[in-house]
Amino acid sequence: MTPNGRAGRKRKAEESDHDEEDSPEEATKKETATDEDAVLSKLPQSFLDFLAQNSLSPSIYVLPSTLPRYIRLAPNTTPEEVSSALQTPLTPVAYLPSFYSLPSGTRIGSSPLHKRGEIHGIDLASGVAVHALGIKGGEHVLDLCCAPGAKMAYVCDLLQQREANHHGGGSVTGVDINERRMKVCINTVSKVGGQRWRCIVQDGTIFDVYAPSRIGKECRYEPSLQPTQPNSPSVTAEDAVMSKKLKPLHATRLLRADPQHKDPSLLYDRVLVDAECTHDGSIAHFLDPTRLLELIPLQRSLLQNGYRLLKPGGILVYSTCSFARAQNEEVVAWLLRTECTATVEEIPDVGRMPVAPTLAHEFKDVDLSHVVRFSPKESRTSGLFIARIRKRASQQSEHL
Repeated sequence: MTPNGRAGRKRKAEESDHDEEDSPEEATKKETATDEDAVLSKLPQSFLDFLAQNSLSPSIYVLPSTLPRYIRLAPNTTPEEVSSALQTPLTPVAYLPSFYSLPSGTRIGSSPLHKRGEIHGIDLASGVAVHALGIKGGEHVLDLCCAPGAKMAYVCDLLQQREANHHGGGSVTGVDINERRMKVCINTVSKVGGQRWRCIVQDGTIFDVYAPSRIGKECRYEPSLQPTQPNSPSVTAEDAVMSKKLKPLHATRLLRADPQHKDPSLLYDRVLVDAECTHDGSIAHFLDPTRLLELIPLQRSLLQNGYRLLKPGGILVYSTCSFARAQNEEVVAWLLRTECTATVEEIPDVGRMPVAPTLAHEFKDVDLSHVVRFSPKESRTSGLFIARIRKRASQQSEHL
């Protein structure tokens, strides 16, 4: 063989070897594919079927590292004492005051600080849902799906902090259909120590108790005498309402005498609807995907009833720990089409938050540009969808 022939074969061999070497971009793609395969192998088939049916990629669960744990500190608790007690560093969350991240796997349940209510385990995204309410001192807040209580406890803490210079106290009403879970909620909220909160066991889709009209000795509403027929006993509005009073499973002393009047002035200032969902944002709590058809009507009913109980000018926050369009953007779009006074607003401080892409662009007839999604991959927290909805007063366009 001639020297030129041998040189030619050598060049082809070198070119072939070079072709087999991946570019950085190709190497990353292969590594991602390997990670996805590893994730797929660990997911139950029912979960994979759910992802496929909802056009969701398993890649949203592929993480570069384990997620941190998050805690919320009570108002008078310092990060230094918590770090010392837990023997671990705390990293503040820049956009959510009193929230800190801990190394994954840090256990807080047995800590005296946790037992005394000085620290609370709560996911970061759940904290943002409460933050989105924009609670002010003196307001009355309804948590329509309150168990197991981490968000309601945060609401109570915020209300107490913001009432320091406010005349007249607000209140927090928690509702849940499950009595066992509600007892857990009561235990959680009791650690906060607020004086104006109550928990009522009832289906959130039919709940019809307005904000308290009596707080201790303070009366926010006095009913007038109703017209009576001749020769019939005098009946006041209070008598009529009291006959239908729904007894709370727990109420603090200041709220126990509330006669549960119904008047537009007693609608809630803020409503949180953290609706039951498939929990696909948190694989550990994933529900049977066949329940999806049942969940969507439930989510709509919860949202609609929460909106009905909201005062004109007030704010409702709707959230789910799902990535499914049908449980998120579609439910909110349905409300906007149904209620002409509903509009979606920007969440405070959202520009500082590491949010994930939404599906708002797929809706042309309603404005969903301000809905927000959190995901494990982009946000380093569990998946959550959040929409902040304002109920405009009739012929009122300006915000509170």
